[in-house]
Amino acid sequence: MINERRKLKRRAFALFNSLWQTGEELESNAARRKAYRWLAKELGIRSHKIKLADMTIEELKEVVRLCESAPRTESGTLLIN
Repeated sequence: MINERRKLKRRAFALFNSLWQTGEELESNAARRKAYRWLAKELGIRSHKIKLADMTIEELKEVVRLCESAPRTESGTLLIN
């Protein structure tokens, strides 16, 4: 169970980070905030309450599912307004 959670947490972080990491430092803070707002909205919680490290297995599975199906730009970053 611990190994499953650890694997899911790594996968969730990798997928979530791929939604906002562009390699451009000036844009990364805004992109990260935008990604957290999007994820919070999808999960139905406030963005300041999101902490992937503390999520349950079920919550991590949902994060993985959401991130895998998230709309993306051609470069792979999150495509939302």
